[in-house]
Amino acid sequence: MKKNVFQRVVCMLLSVTLLLGAVSVTSFAAAESASGEKLKVNGTAATLEEMQALVGTVSYKEYIESYANSTVGSAPEVIYVFDVDNNNRVEGSTMPSNGSGNQLYVSESADCKTEDWENFYTDASKSEDNALFLPTTVKDGNNVTPGSATWTFNVTKEQQGFYYLYIEYYNPQITDPNSTSKSSVSSIQKKLYIDGKVPFDEVGTLIFDKHWSYNNYIEGTPEPTTATEASSKIRYEERDDGYYKIVDLVYNEGGNWFKRTDTYKMTQDINGNSMSPLAEESSEWSTFISRDASGFEEGYFKFYLPYGTRTFTLESEREPMIIKSIRFVPAAVANAENSTESLDYEDYLKNSIIAAAPSVSGDFIRLEAEFPDFVSDSSVLPGNSNDNAANYPIQAGAQMFNVIGKTSYDAVGQWAAYKFTVNKTGLYKINMRYKQSALEGMFICRTLKLVGG
Repeated sequence: MKKNVFQRVVCMLLSVTLLLGAVSVTSFAAAESASGEKLKVNGTAATLEEMQALVGTVSYKEYIESYANSTVGSAPEVIYVFDVDNNNRVEGSTMPSNGSGNQLYVSESADCKTEDWENFYTDASKSEDNALFLPTTVKDGNNVTPGSATWTFNVTKEQQGFYYLYIEYYNPQITDPNSTSKSSVSSIQKKLYIDGKVPFDEVGTLIFDKHWSYNNYIEGTPEPTTATEASSKIRYEERDDGYYKIVDLVYNEGGNWFKRTDTYKMTQDINGNSMSPLAEESSEWSTFISRDASGFEEGYFKFYLPYGTRTFTLESEREPMIIKSIRFVPAAVANAENSTESLDYEDYLKNSIIAAAPSVSGDFIRLEAEFPDFVSDSSVLPGNSNDNAANYPIQAGAQMFNVIGKTSYDAVGQWAAYKFTVNKTGLYKINMRYKQSALEGMFICRTLKLVGG
């Protein structure tokens, strides 16, 4: 009997404690909101202004439908280019571009501060005069705020319409432990605001990929050669100390011809099993085109820019970045010239260059998937599959890497990139060997992109 009474008293005390805790948290939140101070939730902070910017946002589908009767406008050749440089900016002027109309440069009103250009300006080969460092956070005394930048520009009545968003960026590697923008393995994440509001739900956070590469690449030493024609040959060899991808190059540099042999090596243990290479971050210039990171929406996002003065803001959530250019490209220009949207195969073949190109024979380019040049994150790794004799390389008594993927390459947005040189211009067919066994009866989706020329 006494035990039951004791249990009831304890339960009552716990209930009262929980109730008082909820009331105090609610009162605290209300007081903070009323004063406009930061709201602290689970150790994070968000301002009232940020919450207001998210109020009333709609899905991308609803956003597009709300402008169903809008057009690109009568001046689709105008491309808005933000001059992101803190210095030498051209305010309110237009500069002609190469045959594609006018590029309107607008001034910058940024509050981000240049803190640490480690591995950027210290490397002369990667220096860019016209660039802006957007830190993760900015520290002013005891006050720490997200790094942000805001640009202002004008849209005429003729220029209002749908635009694609292009951002050319660089992922710096900041290792200083005292920096407020120290790099990590996370992807770059920024908030996007147009006129102080998030346009639609899917762009509340923009995710910028980093480049990662395996530490198994060895660049060869250039040697003079009597060859007078550029070429590239890829071969694969199994040796006693590992499995190799070998690239023999002949190229012209400064009017002189050279040959070079580059190698990629998969090391192995004493039993002949492949050992996983270490993925290291590689700082590279990349072009981001806004799209749905979750993969639910196909294609790239269109943003409607109405007539009047507009503002564009990027605010840091994770990781520092360096921005070289920001462009709003009209949908019509992007479709016709920049191939933002994929063409139907029939329309692709009607292109005058494609129609006149010959079918190539005898120039076989073989790429083994386990040797990518870049991957989207450090978790994309090569693997082994010995269930088919056609896989290369294969050994009954060892686990040698001969595939990429499995469970390390199955998330939306992950990618692997391969460099290769085309010796003969023309039409090629692409064949791929693959297997999907994780979900029985399900199909798989991958996007194939060709970049360069």
